Amino acid sequence: FLSTMLVRNIRFIASRRMSTMTVSQEMPDLPLTSPTPSTYGPTLTTTLPSGLKILTSPNASSLTVTYTTPFTPSPSSLPSRYMSFKSSSLASTLKTSRTFEDLGASTSTSHSRSSLTRSFTCDPTLYVHLLPHLAVSPVYEPWDVQSALKSANLDKEAAKTDPILTLQESIYSACYGESSPLGESIYGGCSAGDVVSFTEGLKGGVVSAVGVKDHEGFVKEVEEGFGG
Repeated sequence: FLSTMLVRNIRFIASRRMSTMTVSQEMPDLPLTSPTPSTYGPTLTTTLPSGLKILTSPNASSLTVTYTTPFTPSPSSLPSRYMSFKSSSLASTLKTSRTFEDLGASTSTSHSRSSLTRSFTCDPTLYVHLLPHLAVSPVYEPWDVQSALKSANLDKEAAKTDPILTLQESIYSACYGESSPLGESIYGGCSAGDVVSFTEGLKGGVVSAVGVKDHEGFVKEVEEGFGG
């Protein structure tokens, strides 16, 4: 029996070596292991005189605009994340939220040690009504700032029980020193005044959008909203 199986295996290997068929032809149901080509299309880039970089890509059924600003690590960066889409010269926090909801749009924010990202997703024809809310600075209503501090404190408490975040902060502290801005923990304490000063200092960065067909038109809207 063993000799028969050995002969069969040898014949199979020999036939595979002489085959001119590709793997996908011989086994069409086998999943592809190579990355599929991107469907987002070409990315167009424009840099405004202010240094703000704008990136767009056309292929998407909905439109997502993302604004990423870099910063030096600071404990104030965490509550600053929660100052996004708050009361501004355009509208109150409640009205801003209702504006996005009424247009069927959603917002999100994310935070790292060195950048803050704010974004919204909406129908491609509606972004012009929402872009100003991404560009405008908050007016720092006391209740908005206190709410941001409370949300940041919850994140800080959660970080204490996260071994990965604890290790990450220890590595930065060991590499750069606790007194260095790069080594300072982003989960430290800060005041309302610190949050205001930090958020006001967020400038420049990158505005990117997926689902934009008219790059030049988008650039014009960004330049008008963010300033050239």
